[in-house]
Amino acid sequence: MPTKKRIPKPPGGELVCSTNQMAIVEVRNGEVFAECHDAPGKVRSATGSDQKLFLRNWALSVITREDRSLSETITHQELEILRSQKYEYINEDGFEVIVQFRLPRLQSRGGSEAFAE
Repeated sequence: MPTKKRIPKPPGGELVCSTNQMAIVEVRNGEVFAECHDAPGKVRSATGSDQKLFLRNWALSVITREDRSLSETITHQELEILRSQKYEYINEDGFEVIVQFRLPRLQSRGGSEAFAE
């Protein structure tokens, strides 16, 4: 089943990505930007708790546009961002940016699914 993310009104709409992609809809200065992101190979090839940690860190780096290690400790605040599927901040030009997203579901080698939530 594809990953879907509704685009807020106005203008509205929907972004459809594959299940193993992260769907991101960003509203910056009144403009909507929508993208599907593939997890890097190191995230997809990890197993167990490593895959979950790597997936969370990769997602946070894409969502916040900040570099971070795949093995970085996840704070409670960062976990809340992932759970809420929404991140808001003021960019360098002083505009509010609203990022909404759907996290990917990755199949681990053991057959179970890894979720960033």
